[in-house]
Amino acid sequence: MVDYCKLVDFIYLMIDKELREAELGKVDLIEVYPKLVVCYEFFRYLRGEFFYNSRPAGLECQKELYKLEKQLFKRIKKLREKIDLKDERTVYYLNMSKKMFD
Repeated sequence: MVDYCKLVDFIYLMIDKELREAELGKVDLIEVYPKLVVCYEFFRYLRGEFFYNSRPAGLECQKELYKLEKQLFKRIKKLREKIDLKDERTVYYLNMSKKMFD
């Protein structure tokens, strides 16, 4: 069995790396913002909002995962403040994210 805490921590590190790239301006923020939101939601699900039958109960790392989730939220919120959600390009990329499920 995979160590669930290590798995979620590894995924956090992957998201953290992508966030750093966005924070440093190394990627097109308007293009990656919707993807970062999806990554955040996935992290929340792994942290405990979903996968009830797949993850072990009473994780030792649960408090740490809540802390990491809060950090991701704050960082993504700061990035959101840098973009205009009504901008044509922003709307385009947000809609592209939605279209996957249409």
